[in-house]
Amino acid sequence: MLEEQIQELSECYYKSKELGIQKFVELAHNQLALIKEQFGEVIYSSKKAFKKGKYYFLGLNPGGEGYIKIAKHLNEYYDRSIDQWSEDDVNNPPLLKKRAEKLFNYLGHNLCDVFCTNLIFKTTKGAFSLNYGLAGLCWGVHLLALSIVQPDIIITCGNDNKESAFSFILDL
Repeated sequence: MLEEQIQELSECYYKSKELGIQKFVELAHNQLALIKEQFGEVIYSSKKAFKKGKYYFLGLNPGGEGYIKIAKHLNEYYDRSIDQWSEDDVNNPPLLKKRAEKLFNYLGHNLCDVFCTNLIFKTTKGAFSLNYGLAGLCWGVHLLALSIVQPDIIITCGNDNKESAFSFILDL
């Protein structure tokens, strides 16, 4: 079934990027049906980063209190024209964004051109309260995005041997 969805997404994307993004959001809603009414965030980058690119930036999960439900965040991605991180607070961007910007500047890339997301989309106050089983639920959405981005390199945050985006991908 996922292979058929990837094919459908690819066909839509190659007809038009906007149609591809619309199809991605629709398919992501289906993939995340079990958690889409919980607080979380799916994609931090702008729609312009939803294209073939060199990098795929993968954090663990959104931290903090949570302010938006996953379904609404997906819908807003379709309407988003700029990097969400730049909307947060121009004068005081989140620490992760500052670090990511430095990394990609060093690599000769603008963070706004990099597809940025998290392994798990559900918000938690910290990694200690995260249900790592959600990674499998969210992975279908990543496979959809990866089919379009087709990165040479996936950069993950964290290096824990058992509980990190890196360890999840390593186990794959």
